[in-house]
Amino acid sequence: MAEGHNTISISTDARYRVDRRRIREAAKRVFKKQGIEDASMTIALIGDRKMRMLNKTYRQQDITTDVLSFPYAETNVPFVDPPKKVLATMLGDIVISYPQARECARIESRLVNDAIDMLVEHGTMHLLGYDHDGLGRWTYT
Repeated sequence: MAEGHNTISISTDARYRVDRRRIREAAKRVFKKQGIEDASMTIALIGDRKMRMLNKTYRQQDITTDVLSFPYAETNVPFVDPPKKVLATMLGDIVISYPQARECARIESRLVNDAIDMLVEHGTMHLLGYDHDGLGRWTYT
């Protein structure tokens, strides 16, 4: 499989130290498992205030959350500016709350990077059209 065609653009507030290589690898693991060879997406790590605003605007929930996915096919307008050269199919945008990832890591006694990986994988599955049933299993919608 030619993973070189998968483009993952990452943006973050300077105060949030993240391992961009690791974030890309988390998304690529999902691509590989799902047989995706030609896809592009963006990942943004933001604070709780912005996440709460997005959650209120797009899900009518006036609270913060850990991850939101914005499939490009549904809106036809990306939330985050895509890379200048997009050679692959644009899947959409994933937005992660860094403070929520940090809190998740604290509660589960994990590293923040592990929590971010999990949220990237979760958001990527949503971009690919999957949702979870009441038992936590992924189903294609």
